[in-house]
Amino acid sequence: MFFLVLGLPEIIFAQPSWILSGAPVGDTSTHMYPVVNISPNMKLVLRHVLLQDSLMVYNMSGAPPAMHVYRVDQLPNVNCGLPGMLANDRYFGVFVIGGSSPSYTVDYFYSNNPYVTPVYEPVLETWMRPTNADVACAAWSNMSSTLFMAGDSLVRTGMSGRMEIVLSYSPIVLPVDWLSVNASWLGDGCSKTLVNWQTASESNSHHFEVERCSDSGTWELAGTVNGSGNSSQPQAYVFLDNVPFSSGYYRIRQVDNSGLSTLSPVVSLTCGEENIFGVSDLFPNPCSGECSISITSDRTETLLLQVTDMRGRICKSTAWQIQQGVSRVRFDAGDLQPGSYCLHISRDDGTMCTKKLAVVRRD
Repeated sequence: MFFLVLGLPEIIFAQPSWILSGAPVGDTSTHMYPVVNISPNMKLVLRHVLLQDSLMVYNMSGAPPAMHVYRVDQLPNVNCGLPGMLANDRYFGVFVIGGSSPSYTVDYFYSNNPYVTPVYEPVLETWMRPTNADVACAAWSNMSSTLFMAGDSLVRTGMSGRMEIVLSYSPIVLPVDWLSVNASWLGDGCSKTLVNWQTASESNSHHFEVERCSDSGTWELAGTVNGSGNSSQPQAYVFLDNVPFSSGYYRIRQVDNSGLSTLSPVVSLTCGEENIFGVSDLFPNPCSGECSISITSDRTETLLLQVTDMRGRICKSTAWQIQQGVSRVRFDAGDLQPGSYCLHISRDDGTMCTKKLAVVRRD
């Protein structure tokens, strides 16, 4: 059997004997069994076949004779001790054999991970546990890695022993929870537009920017409205746009105290056309099984329902066919875990209404 020592010139060594790590090899793995012990200038890298997540172990001390790194392409068998998972279906393992109190540096590269978005990237973390045989929630602990967003990596020095590593994130407080966004004509000749929106809650909300877009496709600022800071109660806002606007789109940009922003759903408006759309009367709420909701629409159409948890993760999705006027539709919430959720009901033009739903356990 032959091995290539990484980090050194391409020299092939014969290795007649194996040392069994006892670690699961997962879906793919790599290893280092040099003739001499592992030195600090050697490194071991396990890359994803789609050039997504990779793990690099380097700067080894303690001169261990061998090291093994593996990746499992599925959720960990226990993830109840993790703050968030992003549906991240992969984790890594490191097994160091022998040596004199060996320690090493771990570099987790998350570039091209399909579950990492600009919202989650600033709060990414790496968490670790000893082995997959430990099924306690408390087995997972934060590695306290340093995040380098410019390099798409999290780095942790001074690690030792056997461990499994997964990408996670710290809990996120959404800056704003949108309930509804609407736009309608005011006055003759479509000379003015009334834009109104509601929020269910706000966190560090500084102000809102009302943006308009004509058919040219360029968004421009129409005006600003002060936010409510921190609020757990519904808040309603109104903005009057005095610029004539025959057809196009509106959206709201919420800006928090640190300058970060969140966009609302987009609503469309065409002069001479009514735009009636709304939801009401969610019952029962709290709910433990089947719920129903009233929807008012100016047309016969297909609507999309998405149920999200408080971290914005989609838990349920379905489509409804409704008639012009008022429709009463039903959906089953019995397969959702107890907790708070948002129902997002949207048209194909992007117009959306949102309702909050509390799910309780069946007796």
